[in-house]
Amino acid sequence: MKKLKQLGILLLILWLANIISVNYINILPPTIIGMVILFLLLKLNILKISHIEDISSVLLEYLPFMFLPIGVGVINVLDVLKNDLIPILITVCLTLTLVMITTGKTIQFMINIKKERENK
Repeated sequence: MKKLKQLGILLLILWLANIISVNYINILPPTIIGMVILFLLLKLNILKISHIEDISSVLLEYLPFMFLPIGVGVINVLDVLKNDLIPILITVCLTLTLVMITTGKTIQFMINIKKERENK
């Protein structure tokens, strides 16, 4: 029953994000808006981690299975992708590298800010 209540909280946030996405912010998908809402609720201590911890663990445990339909979809259109395989692979490698570098630099920047605050 506890996990069902926690799932209800997450679904309520997603429902609210859907409404916001359709009516106000049409350029962002509801899942992104939902993550921002969830982050704000957690950051402002309106929602406690204990309110969603159990269901979040379950959802994270089954996360790899969420990617199976994407893999099957790619296999279904493999003949279409075969013609452009080299440009696709180059693009994926370049963007992956760019994301890794950006993430690393951002984390380093945040660590440096935290160290500066601790030293003051």
